[in-house]
Amino acid sequence: MNIHKRQNIARRTQSKSNQSRSFEERKKRRIVLGSIAGVLAIASLSFAAYKVTSLPTFALTDVQVTGAEPDVTPSLRAAVYRTLQGTYLGIFSRANALLYPKGAIMAAVGAVSPRIASVKVSRDGLHGLKVAISEKDPAAVACASLPNFDDNGALIQDDSEQSDCYFTDDSGLIFKRTPTTTPAAASGSSLGIYNRYYAPSLQDNPVGSYATSTEAFHSLQNFIKAVRAGGIIPEAILIKAGGEYELYVQNPTRSSASSASSTAIIYFNSTVPFATQLANLSAFWNSMSRTARAKNSALNYEYIDIRYGSNVFYRLIQ
Repeated sequence: MNIHKRQNIARRTQSKSNQSRSFEERKKRRIVLGSIAGVLAIASLSFAAYKVTSLPTFALTDVQVTGAEPDVTPSLRAAVYRTLQGTYLGIFSRANALLYPKGAIMAAVGAVSPRIASVKVSRDGLHGLKVAISEKDPAAVACASLPNFDDNGALIQDDSEQSDCYFTDDSGLIFKRTPTTTPAAASGSSLGIYNRYYAPSLQDNPVGSYATSTEAFHSLQNFIKAVRAGGIIPEAILIKAGGEYELYVQNPTRSSASSASSTAIIYFNSTVPFATQLANLSAFWNSMSRTARAKNSALNYEYIDIRYGSNVFYRLIQ
């Protein structure tokens, strides 16, 4: 009896084993067939996409660049054409109205010149692209030279004499040479809206470099703004080594020999907080101005030194 039971159990076990192997084989065949079908489907779709995107109807053949100045426009257009060259995966043309690399075009165009603030790319019909450029607004003027003064002691601010002056953006990045007729902020002209910095340590052709660090630039911009708000007319700042600066301002009393004011030099630095130096300058300037008005006397400074706390040192022009 036990022998028959063992034989039955063995036959049932063998039957189940055969069924399991058959099931596994069918499953493997389904996976293989499904994979082959998937590959064929992908290949068919890729071939269809290739045929469609290869049609001359969708070929990009024209690039229009707007918003940029003429001197940089050819370089921008060339950057777009370079980005459109080649294919995706060796199959699909990049110069295609359906598949063109918009992000890559924006990056390539933005890298052409530091004067570019933003780039927008859009299709212009089936065969063209429109690239709209927005150039940066200047925040200041930086000159790679020392300042010049006339015989009356007034700062010369005519850019026709300063061919090495450049526009900076709001981070202090130099992005473009100034036109030769752009005056400084204190000149009174409608164009005189830019703070001016002299940075003689700048290299030749400094476009793409910084007039000073962005942090220092922001501090100096705020410094000039606060000086102007205090009733003092700033003309420029000389950036020296070691965090030392010279601020050029119009003297309170105009010279009788010229319609221009003689320029006073204010020495300050980054060792003492700018806010402290500004407060001491304002208190000193207002006190001296009140005294001069009370005595009906002229007030022309050669220099004012605010680097030593509340002890302000100065010299008057006699």
